[in-house]
Amino acid sequence: DHGDNYYSVYGFNRELKVSEGAQVREGDPVSQAGGRSPLFGPGLYFEIRHFTDAIDPRPWIKEPVIKTAKNQESP
Repeated sequence: DHGDNYYSVYGFNRELKVSEGAQVREGDPVSQAGGRSPLFGPGLYFEIRHFTDAIDPRPWIKEPVIKTAKNQESP
């Protein structure tokens, strides 16, 4: 819960790093991607919801960053 009835939803994770309701800060890992989507294979599903409506998460993300298994960043 991000407050004001906004919350995030994650799916197809290999591992969750936090429990529901945990307090996290910017940059804290919340999951490890790598679960299998039935249609697309390994990946991560991320969604922002306001009440029950899905909203575009792009305004919430500063810039795309992917952390590889070697913990290197790539755009």
